[in-house]
Amino acid sequence: MRTTSRLVAVAAGSTLVLSGLTAPTYAAPGDPAPADAAVSWLLANGVHTGANLGLAGDTALAMAEIDATGYAEQIDAIWARLEADVKDTTPGSSVAKSAVVAQAAGADASAVITLLEGKVDDTTGALTDVTDYDGVIAQGLAARALSTAASPEGVTATAHLLAQQCESGGFAAKLGADCNDPTTSLDVDATALAVIALAAIGEAAAAEKGRTWLRGQQEPSGAWSTWGTPNSNTTGVAAWALGESPEAVQAAAWLRGLQMVDAPGCDVYRPVGDAADPQGGVVYSADDLATAATAGVSDREVFSIAYATPQAAPALRWAPAATGDVTAAGTSGYVKAGTRTGLTVGNVAVNDRFCVTGVGEPVAGTAAGSSTVVPLALPTITGTYTARVQDTQGRTATHRYRVLGSARFAIARKARVRRTTKQTIRVRGLAAGERVTVFFRGKRIRRGTASAAGVYRTSFKVGRRVGKAKVVVKGQFADIRKGSTTFRVVR
Repeated sequence: MRTTSRLVAVAAGSTLVLSGLTAPTYAAPGDPAPADAAVSWLLANGVHTGANLGLAGDTALAMAEIDATGYAEQIDAIWARLEADVKDTTPGSSVAKSAVVAQAAGADASAVITLLEGKVDDTTGALTDVTDYDGVIAQGLAARALSTAASPEGVTATAHLLAQQCESGGFAAKLGADCNDPTTSLDVDATALAVIALAAIGEAAAAEKGRTWLRGQQEPSGAWSTWGTPNSNTTGVAAWALGESPEAVQAAAWLRGLQMVDAPGCDVYRPVGDAADPQGGVVYSADDLATAATAGVSDREVFSIAYATPQAAPALRWAPAATGDVTAAGTSGYVKAGTRTGLTVGNVAVNDRFCVTGVGEPVAGTAAGSSTVVPLALPTITGTYTARVQDTQGRTATHRYRVLGSARFAIARKARVRRTTKQTIRVRGLAAGERVTVFFRGKRIRRGTASAAGVYRTSFKVGRRVGKAKVVVKGQFADIRKGSTTFRVVR
């Protein structure tokens, strides 16, 4: 949601929503790994068993949306904890969330539904005991749970939810907000979660009207913002509400960029102190990701990640999968030692991480599109170095760099040569096929390439001038690879 304080307020009463979402489909194959990694982080960090029952409920709903059968045991366990906690004094928002979790678990929800019915105004259908922050969100949960249970209260609760929708299709966060009041702000989170509830209830027209409004709020990056900050919570629920669609695919790709996952060979996202491994967790914003990469992830950051990850996880199902084989391309000829060069990495899924090893220190990268250029610092010693690229799925590509370091060439020649005749030189210490330039008395006289054995041989006329003469041979990189010698030109 908007900030950590908003997150806490909503989680205490209601948040996420609901499996069984009915939404338009879009044939785009998704990569299951990001959503699975997000749930794995939630389970590894004990979010489903921690003291915060609101977060536990959110986790159950996320797991039910992603794979209700695969996570049935964990969902059942969360419901058992919520069932033991729900009382007459429990706020209406928490009761509504608990009822939806019970239904996701396939449990007997009659007791909590009865309690929820008592929290709904018989005349207006409004859920009572909610805050301004989570009024519409909680109303949607209540309408969903009561309608699924075929409770008579489901009709009035749904009618009250529908009454909150503004003409544009959006919803404010607060129940009873005036759509015609210019100070009323429509809310992406509230709208998204209301849409999810309406779709599950079968109010298709109202759900689509809400989706239309959501599409209009999406930013070019694929994200949605609250309070001016593009964030994973808002983007997650908005994409979830839209269902599998071009907009959701774009949002999922953006969300993947906020998920902490290292490719094999790199170690970017590290726990600090006693914090658990952050791999798979989703941070709130790009600033949080930068902090995680530079300072590590402490228990304090885990608190925020625990709120962001359940809301992002279902939307991550639509993260685009990689197509084709990973590719790695770079300079095919010799490269100068100690310099920087670019390795072009292709066919890694958008915003998936990859790691380049084998050329100096490991370099972590994030796929920016069809191809991404990664700067590499080349070694200072001559040799052939193989850059190895791996994405998070372990798909691999390689590229060889032929690095030339500093060298002093050995030049064999005749010590004395009669004027107007020829001098023959033989240069050793070159690399196979290395470009060679020969200078005699300061003038360039020859260009060529070394043999496969790293030898270059040439002859040239020495002219009529007698006396000491100098020959300079420069290799592919003249400032670090060269040699020189002298001989005498005699009559």
